[in-house]
Amino acid sequence: MPATYTFDRAQAADRAAILSIYHACVGLPGCTWGYDYPSAETIDHDLAHGWLYCLRQGDVIVGVVSVGNFGELTEGDIPWSAAQRPCEIGRIGVLPAAQGQGLGRRLLELALGVARRQGFDAMRLLVSPGNAPALALYRRAGFRTVGETDRYDIHWLCMELALRSMAGCSPAATCRAR
Repeated sequence: MPATYTFDRAQAADRAAILSIYHACVGLPGCTWGYDYPSAETIDHDLAHGWLYCLRQGDVIVGVVSVGNFGELTEGDIPWSAAQRPCEIGRIGVLPAAQGQGLGRRLLELALGVARRQGFDAMRLLVSPGNAPALALYRRAGFRTVGETDRYDIHWLCMELALRSMAGCSPAATCRAR
């Protein structure tokens, strides 16, 4: 029987489980995180802004993603498109025991839906060139590399995807992109 998953905005009560996922990913191939980032403070910041979402299998959080207008990618010389209302995706992680089951792809699809419903017209991200699984995921989803940058003592590829709006659609509603 296939597993059933739910996707919802994270709550303060999810904080420890989310931090546990972040820490479980440290040291995995391609992962640029350390035990100091993402931190409990990062979680609190994302929670306060409503940017943090969880993928749950029953009562267990198996994946997390932040999506919103973080403002982290607006500075510098990155040649982004002329999108009027871009958002960012970041801190996407799947429990190591649940990896290899397509949950990263599912998280990305759900995050794209959140961004479209909120009226964003592009999604931007930074990804390490050494994170082959993430690069493949983003490329399959249609993201294009628009440049490179050095931030946080790491070299990154800058990727972007143009979005078609689904503003006003609820997560449970059947909506068509316009």
